[in-house]
Amino acid sequence: MKKIFCVTTVAAAGVLAGCGAVTVTHVKSQSIALNDHASLLMFVEGAQTSGIVGGGSRPKEGEPFHRILRDSDGKVVFAYDLDVSSSPTGDTYSFVLKPAGAGPTFATSRKITAALNGGVKVELMEQPGTGRQIVDVFRVVKQENEPESFGSHLIALHNRFFRWVHGQ
Repeated sequence: MKKIFCVTTVAAAGVLAGCGAVTVTHVKSQSIALNDHASLLMFVEGAQTSGIVGGGSRPKEGEPFHRILRDSDGKVVFAYDLDVSSSPTGDTYSFVLKPAGAGPTFATSRKITAALNGGVKVELMEQPGTGRQIVDVFRVVKQENEPESFGSHLIALHNRFFRWVHGQ
């Protein structure tokens, strides 16, 4: 019995540390709290990439989000900075997508707008060889005051454990 428990514990620790199949790249969408009333859901269409916002949480006022899209090998496919502001009533959100410092990025800044409980698609690039468009999808949703899901707690635990093991 002790042997089975030890093997299970070591296997679980390996998976949580990123040595197994559970990695952040399997996250289909990402949710970032914009304020106390709204969250931004982001996901990628047109490619098998993972979209991660640096830091994973709301930056300080006036600081941009750093959006990085990576392929399954971890190579940066596209990157940009994202400034978000809301209207005084909080029913409309403006996004300014700015070129990132390095890697494939926008040539110039873009500005888009989305209503609360609405969404918008942003064309990022065309896939080489296939001609398919890679787009980022933004959805602004009203933030509910419900407890976080069990899955989001597991992802947060995985991320903390991964950073602890790998020193990142």
